[in-house]
Amino acid sequence: MNMPSVKIIKDFSVRFLVYPILFALGMGIGAVLGGQLIDLLLYSNKKNISLLYRPAKEYIQLANRLQNPDEYNRITSYYLIQEVNRIDVDFLAERYRREERGYLRRTIIWVIGFSGDLQRSYRFFDDIYSEAEKDQQREILRSLRRLNRGRYHEFIKRRNIPDDIDR
Repeated sequence: MNMPSVKIIKDFSVRFLVYPILFALGMGIGAVLGGQLIDLLLYSNKKNISLLYRPAKEYIQLANRLQNPDEYNRITSYYLIQEVNRIDVDFLAERYRREERGYLRRTIIWVIGFSGDLQRSYRFFDDIYSEAEKDQQREILRSLRRLNRGRYHEFIKRRNIPDDIDR
C-alpha cells in the first residue's frame, strides 16, 4: 500500500468510528444535564437559572405557579407536575408541609402516588399518616395501593388499619 491509501483508511476509520462515539457521548451528557437543569428550574427558588438554560415556556410558568401565593395556581401546578412526570418526592414533601389547606395537601399526596420512587414515597406516607386528616389518610392508602400492593398490605397490617378503609 502506498501512503495516500493509508491516509484514506485512517480518514474512514475516524469518520465512522470516532464521530459516532463522540455523538453518542454528547447526546448522553446533554440528556443528563438537560434533565437536571429542568429539575433545578422547577424545584428551586432560583429564578436566574433561566440564564443558563432556556426551557419551554411551560416549565417557566410551572415554576412561577409553584411559588405563587394563589392556591389555584399551586394546585394546577401539582397536577401539571404529575402530567409531565416530573415528580420529586422530597420537593413535594416539603411543599406538603408548607401547605395549610387540606385539599392542596391531598393533591400532593395523590401526585406522589404516581412517583416511581417507592422508597421515598413510602417513607413520606409513613411519616405523615398519623397526623393527616381522614380524607388525606384515605388518599395515602389509595396511593400506596397504586404504587405497590405488597407495601400497601404491609402498611395497613403494621398500623392495624381495616382493609376496606380506603374505599
